[in-house]
Amino acid sequence: MLEALIHRVKIRQADLHLALAHGVPASWDGYQRMVGEYQGLQLTLDMINAMLDEEKNQD
Repeated sequence: MLEALIHRVKIRQADLHLALAHGVPASWDGYQRMVGEYQGLQLTLDMINAMLDEEKNQD
């Protein structure tokens, strides 16, 4: 289940990356929201990975 969540987060990041590369946001505010969403998803992945590493090191 956790793998599925990580996969979906990475898919959303890829979608945002492509949209930003193609200049999809029509406004500066839209651009900032998309970048913020991307960064938030990356922070989430970083936290999940850190938690998984901690769990693995405890075993």
